[in-house]
Amino acid sequence: MSRRIRTTTTRALATVSAAALLFTVSACGEQGEMEKTASLSEVQANADKMVKDAANAVFASGFHLTDQGPQPLQCNDSSDRPTGKVLTSVNYWVDGVDKAANAGYFDKLKTWFTTNGWHVEADKRPHDLFLNASRDDYLMSLEASSAGRLNIGASTPCVWRDGTPPASH
Repeated sequence: MSRRIRTTTTRALATVSAAALLFTVSACGEQGEMEKTASLSEVQANADKMVKDAANAVFASGFHLTDQGPQPLQCNDSSDRPTGKVLTSVNYWVDGVDKAANAGYFDKLKTWFTTNGWHVEADKRPHDLFLNASRDDYLMSLEASSAGRLNIGASTPCVWRDGTPPASH
């Protein structure tokens, strides 16, 4: 084998090995480093505050939020295996608002998102009254039911329940 072919083959193998290593590190990263995180109760409180701040900025006085309760979920990696981490969401029905003004609420929330450091991920209007945005691994959304009732909520990043990874890892 000539030196040039050997060099080309070696470079190709090095590139493939580097790509495989990068993929492996990325996949491990999806499972999460074994470092401390915020606790589930902390991220839930953050999400709740974010939703209430947005609602207070968007809806006219007299509205109230009806809590649908937290919805904890287990986090999975790209192979759909549990990572041991969890996330939760906070969701509220928005009551006491004029359904005829729903389009304006979506516009106001979209403006609030952009002026408060959120990145709009989806705005499915006019076909579907749904809007969501992300910031700091939180995802907040506003959507209208077929009857025009609004729901506002946010999901949290994946965290260890108490903020500390299990000792077995």
